[in-house]
Amino acid sequence: CGRGLGRWGGGMQRRLHGTWGRLKLVGNQLSSESGEAIQLKGWSTFSINYDEVKPCLTKAGFTAMKSWGANVVRLAVYPKNSKGDITQSTTYTTTVTNVKQYITWCHDLKMYVLVDWHVLDGDGNSGDPSKYQTQAKQFFTDIASFAKAQGYKAKAFAIFEG
Repeated sequence: CGRGLGRWGGGMQRRLHGTWGRLKLVGNQLSSESGEAIQLKGWSTFSINYDEVKPCLTKAGFTAMKSWGANVVRLAVYPKNSKGDITQSTTYTTTVTNVKQYITWCHDLKMYVLVDWHVLDGDGNSGDPSKYQTQAKQFFTDIASFAKAQGYKAKAFAIFEG
């Protein structure tokens, strides 16, 4: 479970969204709401639709990653991969429901969450994001509406990447 969790070093302390608040760029440095230089450390789900990673996609899995030093989780959402096409209605609904749950767990654990709409071509290389532009707009509208309804917008711990 987990990819990319590094060691804490260079004087960087382990911090969570309750401490750093809304993130921003100061020059080219990711910084806390108060302007302190920060570094996010965490893990990537690879793809939330692959069976191989589903055992890690539990609140216990997220809690374990936090205990190992993570302060961010990257939720990789592939609109189409070898396991299917999430743009189909049933799979889409399940995916959105799962992403909402993962965001809630990150909120509860005071971790940042990066929701990544990640387009690959058939060979696993970066694909053409415009191919799924309509679906991406709907997905991020659904997720942002959920975050706003939950009051998460004011807490600013969710980062969207498309």
